[in-house]
Amino acid sequence: MNMMSESWRRTTMLFAAVLFLVLGLTGCTRGEVELKNTVSAYIQMLTESLAKPDAAKMKFFASQAEIARIDSYILFMLKEKKVLNSTMQKLDFRGVEIDKDQTKATVTAYEEWTYHYVDEKSRQPISKEEAIAYNNVYHLIKDQGHWVVDKIDSNETQSTTTPAPAEPAGAKPPAGDNSGGIRPSGKF
Repeated sequence: MNMMSESWRRTTMLFAAVLFLVLGLTGCTRGEVELKNTVSAYIQMLTESLAKPDAAKMKFFASQAEIARIDSYILFMLKEKKVLNSTMQKLDFRGVEIDKDQTKATVTAYEEWTYHYVDEKSRQPISKEEAIAYNNVYHLIKDQGHWVVDKIDSNETQSTTTPAPAEPAGAKPPAGDNSGGIRPSGKF
């Protein structure tokens, strides 16, 4: 398990380094690069946290309020005996704004994802694979000297379903929730 954690750390660091280089070459300011790196790392760790499931992985990338929100949903999914597997297909940053006192910021991004639910124990698919796109606004705050995601405003732009195994009884989202539960962007 420790090797898996170390592998993810290395992958995250490599991803951040490459992203930093690419963003630096495109004329972004250091602050913009740092914010985009934070959002990218948040997205990667959210994906891992929901699949493991373990909200503690979000500690460095999300505020306490955001971690509590994620943990709440993880507990709901565990009650339903399922976890979320998701893959980001595309990430396109559309804008960055930092307030004057450098303590709050927003990052706007367009994202495309595929995802499906798997059984908590067997890890076998229990839902159809879905493709979804979002226009997201990440609200970030400074916490102990670094940026963390505090809240996400998410707007689904499109969704499609591809054939997969049927959902077993009890794998449905709560009554009144026609979104299928959490989506990869953190919308739940």
